[in-house]
Amino acid sequence: MADAGTLTAWQYFVQSADKALGSSHHKIAQQAAADYAAAIRKLRAAGLAELAGVHFLELAQDAMQEVHIPQFWERLDPDSASMVDAGDWSGAFASGLQELTGVLREHCELVKLLSGQLLANRAEAGGPPPASIVGLAARYRRAVGAAFACAAPCPLTGILEQHFTQSLEEFSNAQRDHEEREGEPPDSAEELMGTEYLERLQTVTGALELLGLREETAAACLAAVGRHVRQHFKSTMQADFSQSVVDSALAYIDAVPLPFLRMAQSEQLKALMPMPMSHRNQWITILGLFVYEDVGEMRISQFFDMVVDWPDSLPALRDVKESLAHTNLQSHFISSFRTANQQRLLHAGAATLDILTQYVNTIKALKEVDPRGTLLNAVDEPIKAYLRGRPDTIRCIVHSLTNDNADDSLFGELTQPADNEGDGSDDDVEDWDGLHAAFAWRPDPAEMGMIDSQGRERSLDIISMLVNIYGSKELFINEYRSLLADKLLAKTDYDCDREIRTLELLKLRFGDANLHNCEVMLKDVADSKRINGNIKNMPVQAMSPLRRQRREAPVAATSATIISALFWPTLPVEKFMVPAEVQEQLDAYAARFFVLKTPRKLLWRPDLGNVSLSLTVGDQTLDLTVSPVQATILMHFRARAEWPAAQLVHVVGLSMEALRQRIMFWINQGVLAEARTAAGVLYTRCESLVSAGGGRAAADVAMEEDDGAASLATAQGQLHQEMAVFEQYVMGMLTNFDGGLPLDRIHNMLKMFVVEPPYDKSADQLSAFLNQLVAHEKLACQDGVYRKR
Repeated sequence: MADAGTLTAWQYFVQSADKALGSSHHKIAQQAAADYAAAIRKLRAAGLAELAGVHFLELAQDAMQEVHIPQFWERLDPDSASMVDAGDWSGAFASGLQELTGVLREHCELVKLLSGQLLANRAEAGGPPPASIVGLAARYRRAVGAAFACAAPCPLTGILEQHFTQSLEEFSNAQRDHEEREGEPPDSAEELMGTEYLERLQTVTGALELLGLREETAAACLAAVGRHVRQHFKSTMQADFSQSVVDSALAYIDAVPLPFLRMAQSEQLKALMPMPMSHRNQWITILGLFVYEDVGEMRISQFFDMVVDWPDSLPALRDVKESLAHTNLQSHFISSFRTANQQRLLHAGAATLDILTQYVNTIKALKEVDPRGTLLNAVDEPIKAYLRGRPDTIRCIVHSLTNDNADDSLFGELTQPADNEGDGSDDDVEDWDGLHAAFAWRPDPAEMGMIDSQGRERSLDIISMLVNIYGSKELFINEYRSLLADKLLAKTDYDCDREIRTLELLKLRFGDANLHNCEVMLKDVADSKRINGNIKNMPVQAMSPLRRQRREAPVAATSATIISALFWPTLPVEKFMVPAEVQEQLDAYAARFFVLKTPRKLLWRPDLGNVSLSLTVGDQTLDLTVSPVQATILMHFRARAEWPAAQLVHVVGLSMEALRQRIMFWINQGVLAEARTAAGVLYTRCESLVSAGGGRAAADVAMEEDDGAASLATAQGQLHQEMAVFEQYVMGMLTNFDGGLPLDRIHNMLKMFVVEPPYDKSADQLSAFLNQLVAHEKLACQDGVYRKR
């Protein structure tokens, strides 16, 4: 049992400790501290120093947790819906923290005094000081800081973020008002805000450091700056693609957030950030990361519209390039742009030509953003797959590449040199640009692991990429032949300068051998021009005596395009009965040709070509260029004013459906009228132009109603005709193999055994042909294996 002296010393210590912890007046506090020190020395003499330390720490923590910390949060009205709505919340928060940390400092002085006595007691005993005594004051501050954070009415980081946000907004508004008033930024942020603002800001950072809340303060400060920067971007930077926003954003960082961090700097500021922030460049690095992430997310969400606005959006595309270079937003970019394409482009409501234009703009835009082509490799496959499923894709590509008049034409790409990747030889040793690029090569970012770039940079040549949508240039060349045939057969003046220029440019891309047939087609037109002139200027003496005796039909109004059928694509056939007077002119023209080119004869295709008419209806005249079938129908109305449909079908030689399709052109022009009678449909010649969409210029109405019928077979149809030759080989293979064969086996066997005609088709073309046979119920396909039905 303790003696009376020890008990008296303990009671004196307890009283002095309570008095020291509870005193607020300065003189009283000094006296209480002195009594407290004397009581510790008495207990130390009695051997109860460590027991006194445990008791005092419990008293100090209870005082902070039960009195001072609750008073701090009550002063800030934690039960209100929003602390921001209070008058000067940030000022109240700073003053409250100042008072709280003042009490904490007094407690820490008492703890240091206690710790010193404990260490002296251990030193007298001759033993090493225990770890529980060393750094006792620092552990006490951390314990109080933990209690302070736990007592907060909501997460402390959110409260601190609110404080820094309000302080940063106050500084930002003051600077904006100064610039509007003075017309220039202030000389010093400290002078602009004044001493009171600086003291309040630095008081909070110093108090939080004293409480041991370094990480919480750092997270809150950075979050407040990031949110402020993000809100500034949203309010000031609109969807304007004509100028870059990265430079202005970095300038704003240097004008507002950076001075704010400098003003908030206290002696402990170096510890407020996750990494040492003693240098201005390190602050700029972290704040610059905020800029690149925010600008990158904003521009990525607008990237589809930026592609639409190419090339006016080049400044905005540079923002995307800079953002992707400084952040890890590549995966976000890929998923966002793919989603935008699926929702806004790849659907039935978008025209094929519009999809192709957007795809070409995407190639150009991503070439600016990522010259390596890695991003394009990740986003263009859904576009190519969708285009492969549209039947008019290849025709739109060819038409756009060969049309040098339209604004959205790709003809200009033909004049650009192809992006050849080289043959890998060492002969070109003076290619210093290539050597520099080799040393500057970087691997793809880790976030791009989903992309199979195979370590190579991708060629971004637009024409090559468009042609490779189908994996083979053969389909492209066949479609070009069809389109070229359409253009050549529609010409009346034999002028092929544009077509020759286009062909020469295509030969640079695809080689002379692949376009030899097209070269022959153009030569046929040139020869036709010469032969046509010779026929019309042929003297009578050159005719045979029998021909001179006969009255020959004039040939001045007839011109012919004489083609070499073996080199031209498959021509559609539409049979009808040519009027007798027209047939006489054709026979006369053929006779003169026979005189010039004996023993060759002309085989007429009257369903092709066009007819130029000057048509007078009442007091109005129309100059039109129509198809031969349309001209034939109208010629029958010269002798008769009306024709029943059943009779007109017989004299023209068309089906009822084909006749109605062709005659609708004249009805739309107001030249003919259609009436239904008890006997059937009756077509009547109009004595004056009827207002039924007529009256348009001849150039506008030339042959637009008959384009579908007069156009040549598409490349897909021609490919089907060419593949039909191999149908018997395929059927024979599947007859011998009851279990069926997969696509690759059929493809390899055709290449090995089919010699005449040689099998030179791709696996994709064979797959399309086999699927057609499946659709016609000639074959069955299950799990990729084809069998006979």
